[in-house]
This record gives sequence, C-alpha cells and structure tokens, in this order.
Amino acid sequence: MPVRSAPAAQPAAPLTPRAAVAAVAAWGSGLVCAALGAAGLTGAAVASHVVGGILLALGALALGWGATTLARGRVTVPRTATAVALAAPVVLGIAVAADPARSSILGAAVGIVLSVVVGVLVASPLRRDDAERPVRTASRAGMAALLVAAAVTTAVVVPALSAVQDAQLKPGQLSPMQMDMDMGGHGH
Repeated sequence: MPVRSAPAAQPAAPLTPRAAVAAVAAWGSGLVCAALGAAGLTGAAVASHVVGGILLALGALALGWGATTLARGRVTVPRTATAVALAAPVVLGIAVAADPARSSILGAAVGIVLSVVVGVLVASPLRRDDAERPVRTASRAGMAALLVAAAVTTAVVVPALSAVQDAQLKPGQLSPMQMDMDMGGHGH
C-alpha cells in the first residue's frame, strides 16, 4: 500500500493593504486590551477581575488573529474577527467604569479606536457578495500599508500603554520614567 504524504502547505497569498492595516490595528488593540486586562486583575473589586480576564482573552485573540492574518496574507475568519473587534470597545468601556480611579481613559480610547478600525476593515467586504467581488492581491501595496500601519499604531499604542501603567500607580508614586527624570537622567 503506497504511503501518502501530507499535502503541501499552500504559500501565503500576497499581503493585501486591508489585511495589513487590520492585522496591525488588531495587534495594537490586543496590546492595550491585555494591558488594561492585567491592570484589572490588580484591582480590589471582583468585577474588575472578571473584566480584566475578559480583556486578557480579547487581547490574546486579537494578537493571534493579527498574526494569522499576516501569515496568510488575507483577512481570516472575518465574522468572528468582526464580533471580537466590536466587543472590545464595550468591554474596554466597562473596564473604565468598573475601576475609574485605576483605569487609563487614554489607553481605553486608543483600544476602542483601534478595535473599531479592525471591525470596519474586516466587516466592510462582508456586505458584498463574495462571488461578485474580484480577488485582489497587492504585495507591494500591502507591505507599504503594513509599514505605515505599524508606524501609526506604534505612535498611538506606546503612549497608551504608558498611560495604563501610570494609572496603576498609587497617588504620589513615581513611574520609572519620572524617577529617571528626577535623578537627572541617571536612574542608577
């Protein structure tokens, strides 16, 4: 009896700009959700712990989805991705409401905007009939979109993550950046 080998993996399709931007925005949203989720787990209230756990799960899903989308060069599981992307703003809002004194409004706002961007980019083609839509691939345009999306996402996510950390500090406690500045830039 002949031995059958596993089918060869299909090469990834050229990266589309929509997939590139959606994936990077999902990474940004996922990082913010994970940061706010971890912050929620440090809160005193049980509600804060529950919301924190949900945000950690949403963050992990967003990070995994972004990686899968980039690896395949196209948007994957669009309906599920849309549902997760549009659930994240609701949960982020609940997180801020559950523990406003230790939540970062800037972090939540960035997470919400990036989640909505993902939701819109992923959901927009779902409204059209897939059979009538031509398949478009654009590897150069996709790479350019990836670079621009990465730069923009980094520019908004890094300050948001810093704001999440600062919101977790006790009143009067200095952040590592503030301590370094207070010591004349020599935080040794």
